Amino acid sequence: MILLLLLLTALQGKSQDFIVGAKLGIGNAKFKNQSSSEVLKGYAVSRAGISLAFSPYFSKIQLISGAEFESSKLGNYLSIPYAARLILGEKYQPFVELGGYYSFALNAKQTEYFLKNNAGVRVGLGMAYAIDKRLRLEFGYFQRFGLSAAIEKEIELPANQYAYDSYLMQGGNIEIAVKYRF
Repeated sequence: MILLLLLLTALQGKSQDFIVGAKLGIGNAKFKNQSSSEVLKGYAVSRAGISLAFSPYFSKIQLISGAEFESSKLGNYLSIPYAARLILGEKYQPFVELGGYYSFALNAKQTEYFLKNNAGVRVGLGMAYAIDKRLRLEFGYFQRFGLSAAIEKEIELPANQYAYDSYLMQGGNIEIAVKYRF
C-alpha cells in the first residue's frame, strides 16, 4: 500500500524529489521471550534491498519505503519498511528517521523455531553525502523494536498438549546505500 502511494504521488508530479536506491546492511538481532526473561542473543542479520523515497512539497522531509530481504541463521524474511526522514544540510546531509516495518516470514533454517510475520518500530540516524546533483551515498545506523512475535518455539506440556513461547525481535544494523534522485 505504501509503495502504491509513493508511486501515485510521484506520477502526479506532486513531489519535489523522487529517489530510488540500493542498500546493503549487516547487524545483529536478539529475541526476547514475551512471557519470561529468556533472551536468545547473537544472531547475525544481513539485509539487501531497494529504497524508494519522495519529498512532498518540502525538501527537508522524505517519505521512504521499499523492500528488504533479511537473512539470519534462524531464517529469511521479506520486509517492507516505511518511515519519515528529516534531512539537515546540503552537501553533507545528517538525517534522523522514524517509522515502522512489516516482515513476511519466508522460510525457517532451524526446525526448533517457527518464523512468523511480524511488525515493529524502526528508528535510525545517519549521514548522506551528495556526490553530485543526482547521486548520493548514505551511511546509517537503524534500530528495530518488534511489536509482534517474530518467532515461536513449541513447548510440550503434560498429557501430550503443546503451547508456544513467543519472542519479540530487537536488533540494530548498519546500512550503506547508493541513491539516485530524479
